[in-house]
Amino acid sequence: MSHKPAVFGPRNGKDGLLLAVLTRGFTDRRTAITTPPQLPAQERLQGCARGYRRFAMTWPMTYTVMFAQQHPIELDDGVRTAALGAFDTLVDAIVAGQHANIVTDGNPHDIAAQVWACLHGAISLQPTASMIIQNPETNYENLIDTILHGISPETA
Repeated sequence: MSHKPAVFGPRNGKDGLLLAVLTRGFTDRRTAITTPPQLPAQERLQGCARGYRRFAMTWPMTYTVMFAQQHPIELDDGVRTAALGAFDTLVDAIVAGQHANIVTDGNPHDIAAQVWACLHGAISLQPTASMIIQNPETNYENLIDTILHGISPETA
């Protein structure tokens, strides 16, 4: 019988568990927002945004831990690598949009950070915004359209 190593044990304790949750969370988020490169650029960007929400709604506790204001421990290289990999997936979609002339010229990293801030804000507000927003899914789809309009070359 094969045994997998325990994440929470005497050697790695709570800190090891937190690092494992963060690393897995960012790795899974990257998977959720990854879209096939052969898709048209607009569909890639829409897919990233939809995957971001799907991940957050499927794993709300992991999402909350990933974006806690302050973690009680020093984040290790594994977490940093996973987080940057997830972010780079969005940057790649922005670059594809720039090549297709649907995203304005500029630093793709900066544009991706702005898009991410919008998506993250919408997800973070959703629990309390439900008093105001009748249909969160439709509202999120409209937000995607607003973001794409905002980063298009015509409006920049």
